[in-house]
Amino acid sequence: MGSVFQREGAWVAKWRDATGAWRMKRTTCATKAEAKRLASDLERAAERRQLGLEARPADSTMTLKELCQWWLSEHRGPERSRKRDLARLETHVFGHPLGSVVLPRVTSERLEELLRGMEKGGAAPASVNRLRTALHAAFSRARKAKV
Repeated sequence: MGSVFQREGAWVAKWRDATGAWRMKRTTCATKAEAKRLASDLERAAERRQLGLEARPADSTMTLKELCQWWLSEHRGPERSRKRDLARLETHVFGHPLGSVVLPRVTSERLEELLRGMEKGGAAPASVNRLRTALHAAFSRARKAKV
């Protein structure tokens, strides 16, 4: 079972990783109880990896912006197409508050709000659909790659 201790005014979580080795990580937890929960979560995630199970979607710390950047780096196809998708995502996702939200909290409702906001802002239906397509492709590719 993971444990916690204080060092230099910060809580440190200690847990066994998937290989059985002890790991330590300085946390930003304000309380001992919060640090214990984090250590327990880290150990549970390591155990899932050790058993060959997929990480739960709620375990992801990747933001929507990071997902889109990963997808662009994995982009297959013409460079011109990648550049258009980059410009589209920079304009509508990267600067939007939803871009900094972690993936488990990105819901279809929140994405639809983003797209409706584009429509209300005067974006053409084709532009909205192209962004929808890019986001769908990013999520689909990540699911297949188990990112």
